[in-house]
Amino acid sequence: MVAPIKTSDPYNFMSIKPLGFIKDGVEDITSEKVKDWKDALENYTLAKTNSKTELIVEMDVAEEYLVDFQKALPMALWKVKELSEK
Repeated sequence: MVAPIKTSDPYNFMSIKPLGFIKDGVEDITSEKVKDWKDALENYTLAKTNSKTELIVEMDVAEEYLVDFQKALPMALWKVKELSEK
């Protein structure tokens, strides 16, 4: 995926702007398929609650990718949890 960081406030917030895909080593940021993402954002916020840190994820997901994200996101978040607890 081609997705630069739009906003970064370390230890608090990060916003990522998906622009396209990488397939076979080639970036695609202009095809009709990726134009659906034109205004999409992925926002990640860390919020302290009592003695814990909560990760709040907000994502704009096109309907056609919803099932894929529902499968992949829990695995990705588990990895984030694992890494953050080391």
